[in-house]
Amino acid sequence: SSPIDFFAEDRVAYFNDGNMITPQLPYNAKLGWDLGLTGQNVEKSKDNNGHFRFTRLQILLNTSYAKKQLEGEKSSDQIYKEIEAKVFAIVNRLLDVYRYVTRQEYVERLGSIVITNIYLYENNWGLYPVSMPIENATINRSKQEIDTMKNFLNNGEPLPLYELLSLNAQSSLNKKMYTLAVVSSFQGLEIFLENLIIEKLSIKGLSPENIEQKLNQKWKTKDRLKDLLKESIDHSILEERALWDKWCTVYDQVRNEVIHKGKDISEDKTKNTLKLNEDIINCIKNWV
Repeated sequence: SSPIDFFAEDRVAYFNDGNMITPQLPYNAKLGWDLGLTGQNVEKSKDNNGHFRFTRLQILLNTSYAKKQLEGEKSSDQIYKEIEAKVFAIVNRLLDVYRYVTRQEYVERLGSIVITNIYLYENNWGLYPVSMPIENATINRSKQEIDTMKNFLNNGEPLPLYELLSLNAQSSLNKKMYTLAVVSSFQGLEIFLENLIIEKLSIKGLSPENIEQKLNQKWKTKDRLKDLLKESIDHSILEERALWDKWCTVYDQVRNEVIHKGKDISEDKTKNTLKLNEDIINCIKNWV
């Protein structure tokens, strides 16, 4: 692309001389999943990976490390972790701000970051970190998984929504999107619990109107875990007192702080929240 750097006061600026070169056909599958495209002054629609054009970000940190802190392998590892954490936070903050201001919904936070060079010019000290997030390639999924996929596709059976929300929560956690992770996790638990209560009370002969009335009366997740669950499956989370106490602490503190007050949450608290919600679901599954 052209190196020109230009912006208008009140509108987005575009190149008007873009030239796209089409891929070679028939497509050679050995080249990978993405078509080999080239062009000039063009960009891929909704591109969040910089396929053709990309933004360069230069970060200058005031680290103020003393010479003694730069000696030894452990010190190098610690300094790298500190700088990585700062750069990671800066980049994701920039992406959040860019996404919000431009309304470009496809721009996402980074789940990881690769730093290839660190240089502290005042100390004439540097690192060439090497990150190799590579593992053995998958040949295929197991036959059990493949057969399960076939059944879902052949029968048109709906996927459990709470399971999808749980996956969303884990994905958001990996991307450091802690608020979304907590929201998805609690939503998954609440949907799982409500669907189970409706199913079990229906089996016991209660009418849809009666069930709806009970759900409206006991609309808090706590009350449903204590009372409606007991009425539905003859078990209550109170039977697992240690789990119940831990979960209540998270429910009262983390959930209310994040969902109702919009406050930030740490990675450790997010991980703990996701785990406790999964533990509650697994505990109930063992009873039914």
